[in-house]
Amino acid sequence: MFEVKILLVHCKSSIGNELSHPKLEHLGLGYLASVLRQHGYEVMILDAHLLGFSAKETVEKILQEEYGLIGFTIFSTNLECTMQVISLLRSHGARTHIALGGYFPTFLYKELFTHYSGFDSIVRGEAEYAFLELAKKIENSQDWRRIQNIAYLEDGKIITNPMRPLIHDLDELPFPSRDTLPDLIKAGNPVISVSPSRGCYMNCSFCSIISFYGLSDGAKWRERSPENIVDEIELLLNSEIAKEHSIDYIWFAVDEFIGHKKNGKTHAQRIAEEILKRRLNFRFEIACRADRVEEELFEPLFEAGLRSVYMGVESFVQNQLDSFNKNCTVGDNERAIDILEDLGIDYTLGTIVFSPETTFEEFKANQEAIRQIGYRHVTVPLARLKLFKGTSLEREMRQSEGSRGFSRQSYLSNRQLRYDLESLTESQFDKIYDYEFSDLQAAKLWEILSTCRESNEELVAAIIELHTNQLIDGVTFWKLVFLVRDALALYVDEAIGAVQDDIDSQQVIEKHFERFQRSKKELRQFRTFLESAEPETEIFYFTLNEQKILYDNRTAQLPVIPGLEKEIAEKEYRKRGDILTIG
Repeated sequence: MFEVKILLVHCKSSIGNELSHPKLEHLGLGYLASVLRQHGYEVMILDAHLLGFSAKETVEKILQEEYGLIGFTIFSTNLECTMQVISLLRSHGARTHIALGGYFPTFLYKELFTHYSGFDSIVRGEAEYAFLELAKKIENSQDWRRIQNIAYLEDGKIITNPMRPLIHDLDELPFPSRDTLPDLIKAGNPVISVSPSRGCYMNCSFCSIISFYGLSDGAKWRERSPENIVDEIELLLNSEIAKEHSIDYIWFAVDEFIGHKKNGKTHAQRIAEEILKRRLNFRFEIACRADRVEEELFEPLFEAGLRSVYMGVESFVQNQLDSFNKNCTVGDNERAIDILEDLGIDYTLGTIVFSPETTFEEFKANQEAIRQIGYRHVTVPLARLKLFKGTSLEREMRQSEGSRGFSRQSYLSNRQLRYDLESLTESQFDKIYDYEFSDLQAAKLWEILSTCRESNEELVAAIIELHTNQLIDGVTFWKLVFLVRDALALYVDEAIGAVQDDIDSQQVIEKHFERFQRSKKELRQFRTFLESAEPETEIFYFTLNEQKILYDNRTAQLPVIPGLEKEIAEKEYRKRGDILTIG
């Protein structure tokens, strides 16, 4: 082993709830660790987010050892926590070289160097070999400032080095380290993550993936060989920890599972064939574009174990899809959903119903489509487009007039994009790149519904806690979540009515807040009942979002709710692999 001990850290994030943002392994850190270990380095991974550590607890853990190099992965949602950790480390006298990495610092390196201190370098783009070279330079006390992909400060000036080419053959990488899998199991999410490819071949205007990989020479979508992917899966499924905890669910952590055109389809087919050839018995989940869902491809994927698909459909309004540069149609979205439902494959949808150009009529059309599908299928209901640096939309909106007619004065708060990172808190992050809505009715809708969405997700978080503490079973959990999510239709109707009838926004928000407080109170009472009731005798009645609910503690079930039983059974089947009789 080398003398330089290395620590890789993922600080606690502030993101949604565990239903919309489940805790998973951080494969980026896993790959960094495996490459470093392949070259003889002693590496530790500290996933403080997975462990639920505060900034103070994270610092206390780090200070238990001495490290020659510490790498922090940065997201918009853990920026402040990470910077607090770094500041505390320096105040305790830590002189270790600290490097940052990830999408966020890749694009905002100038802002980070301008407004924060305590770190030495930023590794931009694909990081495995740049970080390895950094470790070697530090180990040998050599100058690291000319390493490709590195950004740093020199005499008050920000220096950015050229970018190295992307890794051409992903099969050359060792399988990622699985240090945090035991912690993930303890956190109640026994899911193994596998990365079958990297990048994306499309260029959606709101997405920074193509820009991230576009900083370096090389193909923007690269795949591992099907044999290499399934080798890793087979190794994982046969591991002691997987057998001990009966882990049989794989999440393919990938931006786009089905690659470009015919080659991408063939790659997905070969993965299914390889799984079936080896007779591996597990279930898995993928993410893909709606226009890549084809029955002839998804039938063998289903046979191989595919049980859930995430699709970023974004909108059911063609004008919005065109403005996002999605290069697909509303018909593509609808056909994909029909195919998945016919095959019995569960699905969740990513949608963006609020964006700078959203009109009142477009919002109504979108909500009608989502209502037909069911809000339960949407990961983040009533989502507003976030304008991130590195996206084509951000670049376009920074110009006085964009190619699609964006006007800085029309859309941007204070007539300019905000880059002020000083005194930033995570709840304020959306305002770094803020914009105003061009449609005043859409602006009013957002004012009302953003409050409703936040309180609704707080109720979901309370239900998740009931399930995490084993106070309710999986069937009851999903029924309650669906009730809360489907209640969004009521809030949307109220908001639309307020806009049409010119009712004061605050009046609608206050009405919802009163309803939310009642639901919150009754959920607390429900929890008290679950913790103290006698199972043989107790029945509990409560109200959740204006809906009367009976819970029979003798059978641990809610009453039958028409229209939900089949989907709940499928959810449970996907999770547990057995068939439930409901109602």
